[in-house]
Amino acid sequence: MAAVAQAEPEQVLEVAEAPGSSHAPTKGTLAHEILYGNSKDVKLRAQDWAYLCSQDLTAALLEILDLIFRLAGLPQAVVADHLEEDPAKMVIQLPQWVKSNNLDPSIYPLLPSISQSKRSVSNLEKFISQGIGEQNGAALLESQLVASLTRWLLILPNAQIRSVRHVATVAALAVAEALGYQVEAL
Repeated sequence: MAAVAQAEPEQVLEVAEAPGSSHAPTKGTLAHEILYGNSKDVKLRAQDWAYLCSQDLTAALLEILDLIFRLAGLPQAVVADHLEEDPAKMVIQLPQWVKSNNLDPSIYPLLPSISQSKRSVSNLEKFISQGIGEQNGAALLESQLVASLTRWLLILPNAQIRSVRHVATVAALAVAEALGYQVEAL
């Protein structure tokens, strides 16, 4: 009698924070404002973030990195403990984290084929540009925000996960543009 092979049940992958899904970001969160907010809402959130930068660098850095990962479809991928580690270590472990959390990063909020993606990318760029632009140039450099954020933004485009590479590149370009304006103002 031949053994009948039983197929393993198909695993359903989670599409985290995808627009229009039941997993969209909670209303009022920064990720929600970037995806669905208007320019005024984004500007207000950027001002709040700029203030946070002056008060608590760790919280500000965690907020921007969490936003990057959320927009890449990987909510809660970064936690405060990661800020103390080498970003490369976290990036190396990211594919395993995605697998263990049963996430599908191929569909993510800033995916170019999603209709509102263009506006969301623009909102992300505005948020970063205005958040950095709201700060005093000299104080910004002294705060180590730029150094800490750059440390991450130089590593994230090397991630094996396309969505992380995409969103990190958008963020890095927005930071570079904002810093260019800061240099002009000095």
